[in-house]
Amino acid sequence: MRKVREDELKRLEDEHRRAEETRIQQIDAQDWSEEIKSALKKRVVLVGMTLEQVKMAWGRPDDIRMYQSGNYFSVTYYYSGGRSVTFVNNVAQTVFQ
Repeated sequence: MRKVREDELKRLEDEHRRAEETRIQQIDAQDWSEEIKSALKKRVVLVGMTLEQVKMAWGRPDDIRMYQSGNYFSVTYYYSGGRSVTFVNNVAQTVFQ
């Protein structure tokens, strides 16, 4: 029984490592600034990042809310741990980490 758990843990660790290597390769392949790439590799979100970049850093949000007031339209992504990002014109304007 113990050997099975150790094997399963090893398999899951290997899958996670491969997924993270693929994520890093995808980041490196983009034509983004080194500041953005460095932040993404550390899973840090910065003001000015796009929707795509935020998803590469933090993954899919737990909740999405859209707001509109007159001509103003924004989208806020909510994540666990109280993290959120508000986008205007698909660019991060406020980040709470």
